[in-house]
Amino acid sequence: MLERDLVIDGMREELAVSRPIFLEVARSLREEHSSYRNKYCRSPGGVGIVNPLYLDHYAKLMYYFSRRLFLAGANPALLDQIFLSLKSRSGMDLYYEVEIPDFFYPMHCLGTVLGRAQYGRYFVVRQGCTVGNNHGKYPRFGEGVIMRAHSKVIGDCNIGDNVQIAAGTMVIDRDIPGNSIVFGASPNQVVKENRYDNVGLFFIK
Repeated sequence: MLERDLVIDGMREELAVSRPIFLEVARSLREEHSSYRNKYCRSPGGVGIVNPLYLDHYAKLMYYFSRRLFLAGANPALLDQIFLSLKSRSGMDLYYEVEIPDFFYPMHCLGTVLGRAQYGRYFVVRQGCTVGNNHGKYPRFGEGVIMRAHSKVIGDCNIGDNVQIAAGTMVIDRDIPGNSIVFGASPNQVVKENRYDNVGLFFIK
């Protein structure tokens, strides 16, 4: 699947050189998935699973692969091929220059666009979400943030730790305190206490 998707004129040799990095990324992702609660990420015995036929797995695999190659100074033509494969197959727009830490969890990620924000660990994002800039300023996310389906975070925002952004919510140029659930669209929003441990909802500590 990898070669069929990515090989273009002049890329076969570079792809062969990058294969050890791809295998290392796949092993790391499998280890990470062993701590996920989702049955599609781990076997009943607790062993992590990486299945490229699951679009969420494929998106993560291609993102982490392209990110590692980017940091290693790989040919931009190869990086763009991987990005195109990620975007066309999974429906998620996540460029390799964007940094997302470990335990990134895209769920049913069709139509999601993740811009050049600052992201924390244990970031969970659903379908149709948007993270983008307003007047050149991007959001900053704490750890354990959940973006529910079709939510948006735009512009100069500080999103605290353990925040849930409810489905359909739009946050623009606004700070959301930690341990909150936010509903509605800026500037008319409701912020309530989040009594859940977001990380514990999706990951085994």
